[in-house]
Amino acid sequence: MKTSFLILGALILSITIASAQSIPPFPGIRFQATLSDKGGNFVNGTHPVTLRIYKDSSGGLPIYTQLYSAQINNGILDVMINLNHLPFDCLYWVETQLDNEVFAPRTQLGSVPYSFHALRADTASFSRTIADSSVNSSKIQKGAIQFVNIAQSGAGLGQVEGIE
Repeated sequence: MKTSFLILGALILSITIASAQSIPPFPGIRFQATLSDKGGNFVNGTHPVTLRIYKDSSGGLPIYTQLYSAQINNGILDVMINLNHLPFDCLYWVETQLDNEVFAPRTQLGSVPYSFHALRADTASFSRTIADSSVNSSKIQKGAIQFVNIAQSGAGLGQVEGIE
């Protein structure tokens, strides 16, 4: 009987782990802020919140804007920003607007959102974005690719031509 429960438990755990691994991560980041009014009192209730993403710490035009009807409790704003379209090839800054008031200064995004770029760069579909014929023999340093490098990938003697 004990063995049956142990096997059943292991089966449930395996199914749970397999299910968890099949769910893709949300393509965004959690953004949290503490909001208070001019008197220092925490903001409460449902408020319109606008988050804008900029490439500059001040000035410039937003490259992305997301609107929320956010429930704020004890001054805590907690929302997810959908950033899956950004290339994360530069620094980004978030501007927060509550009702009609824009808060300053902007908040710089830390390193965690930049991991989205690594997720895309580590896939075969990302490598398909390289234009046809953009990598050719004129862009490969002479002697950089040796037969031994190719042979380790499965090519046999006589299958590769033109390698010195």
